[in-house]
Amino acid sequence: LLQGENTPSQVELLKNSISSRGETLLKVLLLCQVGVMCGVMGVQEQQGSAFMDETNSANILAAISFLRMAASSSSHAVYWGYILSRGRRLHLPCAELDEVALCRLACLCRAGPADTGALQDAWDALSTGVRRTLIDNLLADGIRETAFVFTF
Repeated sequence: LLQGENTPSQVELLKNSISSRGETLLKVLLLCQVGVMCGVMGVQEQQGSAFMDETNSANILAAISFLRMAASSSSHAVYWGYILSRGRRLHLPCAELDEVALCRLACLCRAGPADTGALQDAWDALSTGVRRTLIDNLLADGIRETAFVFTF
């Protein structure tokens, strides 16, 4: 979820697991994720976490906040709520569908605030047909329409 690599269909699978196994599963999953993220770049730092800077920890806290709502909210609300929160933190517009697609692309590219200008320029330079194809694919939910899951 952190880089927008999943789709709402993966959130739906999580919801189903929570429903059948209880919310303890979600709590353990979130705790494990925090531990893993704290260990990223662990070789570079012996005290604290080199990865958990202000930006990365804000993204992780946002993901936890949205995933905690998985049992009581729609998969779309959880997934797109997180993607849009990332877009807002990057100061990207988030009102139109093409802007939501760009927010997801920014997550996939692991864009930071310094990258958004170049990303927006590249997006704007695309032909209408290419942009439409990207929008359709970036907004596909994997539930009603086929979607691609990106693995890193």
